Amino acid sequence: MPILNKIYDKHKSDYNFIAITYESKEKVDKFLKKHPYKFLQIVDANEFTNKLGLEAYPVNLFLDKNGIVKYAENGIPYKVNVTGKTEMGDGTEFLKKLEKLK
Repeated sequence: MPILNKIYDKHKSDYNFIAITYESKEKVDKFLKKHPYKFLQIVDANEFTNKLGLEAYPVNLFLDKNGIVKYAENGIPYKVNVTGKTEMGDGTEFLKKLEKLK
């Protein structure tokens, strides 16, 4: 999701961005070669996500500079286009939520 890199670039001075997955480091490294992300990836995170009560992937956590989770979202929010079809959003909803957190 290239939009996450754009959001990161715009807000990296205000927030820490972390992606969390249960996948192995090797699998994530292979994925990141094709789909690079600029922010921290936490891999093999079953124990971590269980402690946080997270049940779905992908999970994006937005932390302030003090490490406090300010917002959590599963993937990119979807939207309904003009034809009524559901499609992945363009990140606008993330940006609105992040602006409110400032």
